[in-house]
Amino acid sequence: MKLKFESGKEDDQPQKAAPQAEEKTVVDKVDALLSEALQAQATDIHVEPGPEETRVRMRVQGQLQQVATFPASLHLKLVNRFKILGGMDITRSKIAQRGFFKVKAEEVNAECETFVIPSVLGEKVTVDILLKRGLELSLEHLGFYTEVLKSYKDALSKPHGLVLVVGPPASGRTTTCFASLAALNSPQRAVITFESVNKYELPGVVHCKPSPQHDFNFVDGVRAMMEANPDVCLVGEVQDPEVVKLMLQGAFAKRIVIGRMAAHDSVNALVTMMDMGIQPFLITAAVNGVLSQRLVRRICDGCKEAYEPPEQLVNEIGYKMKPGIQFHRGKGCASCGGSGYRGTLALFELLILNEDINEALVARRSPGEIRDVATKHGMVPLKRDGVNKAVMGYTAIEEVLNAL
Repeated sequence: MKLKFESGKEDDQPQKAAPQAEEKTVVDKVDALLSEALQAQATDIHVEPGPEETRVRMRVQGQLQQVATFPASLHLKLVNRFKILGGMDITRSKIAQRGFFKVKAEEVNAECETFVIPSVLGEKVTVDILLKRGLELSLEHLGFYTEVLKSYKDALSKPHGLVLVVGPPASGRTTTCFASLAALNSPQRAVITFESVNKYELPGVVHCKPSPQHDFNFVDGVRAMMEANPDVCLVGEVQDPEVVKLMLQGAFAKRIVIGRMAAHDSVNALVTMMDMGIQPFLITAAVNGVLSQRLVRRICDGCKEAYEPPEQLVNEIGYKMKPGIQFHRGKGCASCGGSGYRGTLALFELLILNEDINEALVARRSPGEIRDVATKHGMVPLKRDGVNKAVMGYTAIEEVLNAL
C-alpha cells in the first residue's frame, strides 16, 4: 500500500530541518507499520523502547496486540522518523513533544496525532490514528433495542434541549453523536459541530475546531458556535464548567444541543455537572436525555460455540440467571484471525428525565438513589443490557464484565 504524507502543522513557526539522508530501511519500516495500521483500522500505535529490542503494538477493536519488534539499535532512527513526519524537533530528546501529520493510502485518509515522551530506556512514541470517512451508520444500525431507539429519537426530536452521549474514551460516543446529527440534518436546519478533532464529515454540516496557536481555544469556539445561530450543534468535549453553561444557554435559546462527555454512566454525567457548580434546576429544565454506552467485541459467527462459564464469573454478573441459559464464545478460526471476535457491538443505557428523577436531582440525592429511581421508571442499566446481549449470543459475558 503506497502512502502519501502531508504535514498537519498549522502554525507559522519554523520547524527543524529533517536530516538530508535517512536510512531507507527505517522509512520503509515506518511506512509498513502505518500501512498495516490503516488496513487493520487500528486506533493507535505504540513504539516502546526496551533494553534489547523495540516493541511495536497496535490497538485493534480495543485490544493492544504486538505486531513487530526491532533491534534496540534502530530505536532512535524509528523515533526520529515519526518526529519528522509530525513536524517535531529531532534534536531534543529529553522533553515531551506533540506532532501531527496526514496520511493517504488508496481509499483511506487518516489524521495522526503523534506524542513522544522520554523514558529511562529511550523515547516512547504513540500515534493516535483518526480515520477520516463519511458516516456509514445510522441510528438504526448501532445496536439499540427498538424501545430504547424510539425513546432516544424522541429525546432528539424535541424542539430544543440538551442530549448527552457519555462513556469513557473509545466507547463509540463519536459515532453515536454523528449518527444523531445525521438523523437531524436537513436543508432547513443550520448544523454546526465543534470538536478538537473532526473524525466524521457530514454533507451540509459545518465542522469547526479550536486553533490554540491562534488563541482560539475550545471555550471560545463553543461560544462562537452558539452565536452563529445554529438550529442543531454538537459539542465534542464536555469537561469545562464554562462549556456546560454555554450548552445550557444554547438549549434554552431554542437549539438542539448534543454533547459528548466522559462519564462512567448516565447518572454520573448529571452528578458531574452539579459538581461543576451547575444548579440542578437548570439541568432538569434543559436535559432531554443522557445516553451512556460501551463498546464490546462481537463474537465471530464462524466459530461461535455455547459454553458454561466458571461459577465465579457467573457470580460477578450480579443478576439471578434462569436455569438453562447459555453463554457463547468464539473458538477462533481463519475468519477472525484466531481471536474469536469480529467487529464490535455497543451497549446502551438511556436515561430520560421525568418528574421523579428531577425531584431526586434537585434534592441532591446520591447517584445510587437517583439510579434506583431511573431504573424504577424503565431505564435498563448498562450491565443489564450487556448481559442481555451476551445471553442472545452477540458477545461474550467476559467482554461485558471487562467493559464495565
